[in-house]
Amino acid sequence: MRRHRNKLYRYGGAALVYFALSTITGVVEAQRPELDDPFSRPHALIYTGELPYPYARVYGISSGEMTSAVVDVLRGRGIKIDRKGLASGVIISRWFRYSAKRFPRLAPPTEYREVLVRLHLFVPQQFEPARVYVNTEMKVIEDQSGAGGLYYNHGLFENWFYEELETMLGSAGNAIPRDPELRSGLFAKLLAVADSGCPIPSWEEIPEERTVEPRELSFGNKQLMGPYEPRENSTILIEGVIYEDGYLEVQRVKENTTGVKGLEVAVLGKYSLSRFTPGFIGSCSVPGLFLFAVGF
Repeated sequence: MRRHRNKLYRYGGAALVYFALSTITGVVEAQRPELDDPFSRPHALIYTGELPYPYARVYGISSGEMTSAVVDVLRGRGIKIDRKGLASGVIISRWFRYSAKRFPRLAPPTEYREVLVRLHLFVPQQFEPARVYVNTEMKVIEDQSGAGGLYYNHGLFENWFYEELETMLGSAGNAIPRDPELRSGLFAKLLAVADSGCPIPSWEEIPEERTVEPRELSFGNKQLMGPYEPRENSTILIEGVIYEDGYLEVQRVKENTTGVKGLEVAVLGKYSLSRFTPGFIGSCSVPGLFLFAVGF
């Protein structure tokens, strides 16, 4: 597949338009993978959407304490992590295999011969109280031929992780509301403090210019998987909201000139795993709606 180029644009200007979010499911049929590398070219990509509920939760402890707790959960299950992004709250596990012995309370679909998983966790640092975002990649082998697929944000291991985390903490998290006023109120309640002086603005109040624009921390998959043949000099544009703590919530595909409808699945999945620093106005972080361009 041709190399692709990624660009981020601040979108719109004065008003932030928030689109209703629904589960997006897509399947890309492609060639069977090579037998000596069964996961290099899955014959199907399935993107089950960006699901803030219940995969975005907030807890009444500090982000530093939460980062330690998240790492302890993974270590307790023998799951190794990439420590490069740990200081910024980006916690990505190594690929690990499912087994009934290792995960006795978890039962993936029985039709798969083998299941591998990678967790993409985000605990934004210095944003209190602690928020925990979970996304996953799940590779499956269906039979002895090595045929399989790649699921983005399947839901199975997201739920498993929160159960493990909340068992360790001894308390359940709160779903993070989309409404800025509700978010501000919940965060203040959990911290038991007065207004921080940086209320989260409503979408209509976000000005065109920011003092500091978002910066990429982690860009999901480095490669789009699957044997595609997009048109030369084509582009896929997607819209997404970068929250005031740097979490990106993918919204929708705005434009696709590649001639390959299914390529949208890989792009949506790729961006759902990406993390950013937020934009700032003065000393206060703010959310914003952005366009992301992937060129071919």
